[in-house]
Amino acid sequence: MSENIISPQASPASGSAAPTTHAPGGHHDLIQPGTYYRVFAALIVLTLLTVVVSFYELGPLHLFIGLLIGTVKATLVGLWFMHLIHSTRLTWVVVGAGLFWFGILIVLTMSDFLTRDWITY
Repeated sequence: MSENIISPQASPASGSAAPTTHAPGGHHDLIQPGTYYRVFAALIVLTLLTVVVSFYELGPLHLFIGLLIGTVKATLVGLWFMHLIHSTRLTWVVVGAGLFWFGILIVLTMSDFLTRDWITY
């Protein structure tokens, strides 16, 4: 979590120094509270959508729709509440590498699971 640094900056209109928040590195990454409320509302709506979808028999689409809704929710949490939307490129590389390795884990697990000979007793 980066700390915001309060630094005085001269205001051209008034000629006086007014404190402004800057993140280390010099870029502004202030997220308005309304954005958090909208993301929270979207998460609540998606959670309710998950509950509603669970009552319908969708066959093989049921798993896909549940995972899709979960992925959208995880993306919203990562981008806004974990501040990835304003992160450095290195952070994006680390997140991408983690998702890449997670994908490898899922592919290898599913290749083992789907190719096993099931023994029935």
